[in-house]
Amino acid sequence: MNIEDSLAHRLILDDLSNQISQVNSNGIGYSKSIKLPSDRGYFEITVERNKLTMEYADRKGETLMMPADMDSKYKLVSGRSYLITKTADGVVIT
Repeated sequence: MNIEDSLAHRLILDDLSNQISQVNSNGIGYSKSIKLPSDRGYFEITVERNKLTMEYADRKGETLMMPADMDSKYKLVSGRSYLITKTADGVVIT
C-alpha cells in the first residue's frame, strides 16, 4: 500500500513537470489547463525554477524539470484547477 501511494504521488509530480515543460517549449500565448487530483488525499506542490516539491502526509518528494522562466514561486493544492501560460515574461501559473 505504501509503495502504491508513493508511486501515485510520483506520477502526479512527473505529469505536472511534463505539462509545465510542454507549455514552456511552445510560443508566447500557449496555455494548458490542468486539474490536480484529489483522490490521493491532500497535498501541496511547490513549483520553482527547476524543481517541483510535493508534501503530503508527513512525506516529501521532489522531481527536477527543465528550467522554465518562472516569474515567481507557486504553491499548488490538490483538487484545484490551474492554468499554465507562456507569456513574454515567462511561464505563469494562475
